[in-house]
Amino acid sequence: MTGDRPLWILVVGTVATYPGLWLVWCVSTLLGMHGSSRSIASDRLSQVAAYLALAVVGAVSVALAVRTLARVASATHGLVRELESRRIQPPGRLATEATNLDIARLMVVDRAEEFAFTVGALRPRVVVSSGMAAALPDAEMRAVLAHEASHVRRWDPLRALAVQVAAAHLWFAPLAKDLRSRAVSEHELAADRYAVDRCGRAALASALLRAAPGPGAAEVAVSGFAATGLLEARVRQLESGRVLLPGLRSVPRSTLSGIAVLGFASAVAASWSLMIAACPCPM
Repeated sequence: MTGDRPLWILVVGTVATYPGLWLVWCVSTLLGMHGSSRSIASDRLSQVAAYLALAVVGAVSVALAVRTLARVASATHGLVRELESRRIQPPGRLATEATNLDIARLMVVDRAEEFAFTVGALRPRVVVSSGMAAALPDAEMRAVLAHEASHVRRWDPLRALAVQVAAAHLWFAPLAKDLRSRAVSEHELAADRYAVDRCGRAALASALLRAAPGPGAAEVAVSGFAATGLLEARVRQLESGRVLLPGLRSVPRSTLSGIAVLGFASAVAASWSLMIAACPCPM
């Protein structure tokens, strides 16, 4: 489940935004009730400013998430329509391999470029260009299809969509963009490991060096065989069997858990202290 950690951090962060805003609102209210050195009008003005700032943060988060969802859905729909207009009958060997790998929806498109990817958040389908189908030998084509079969089995296009929407929602979080990149990268590395288990390293490595990015991959929720910017990390994984993503640290789960527990305990303690300070009780 290591590859799912960035996704779940983004999802939990998105869900926690509104309880977090509510907690800040409560703290602002308690501080306003406790203040005694400032005038009532000044306290009220400060509270209104704080509430307005929280409302703006929440509204911008929702607007960016909705805009991202609409943009990706529109781009995906347009890409699928374009692919359908170029759809051709899959070669017999390709259809047979797809059946053996439990790929229910296979689309071969008439394009000279050598690419393959999985598209469709709710109905994932594997798309292969006629150029790739004609150029790759059987062993390499099987490795490509095994890679894409992993995306289908794991619902990676849906995960990619969730990652994009959550990262847009968390526009104010410095790590959101890095987590989005890591989540997508780990989807591809996990698919490579699945393909190696089914077809071996040599076939996958040879196919990887020949493939090109699919059309529109940067704008839609797709999981592509030749994901941009990941070639070095994927080759290193094939060579060493280890996941080594450049520019990203692998944080142990125990460390993340400790930080989460400490943060939760600190928040509870701070909230309790503020409540006691705002509502003193006689001894």
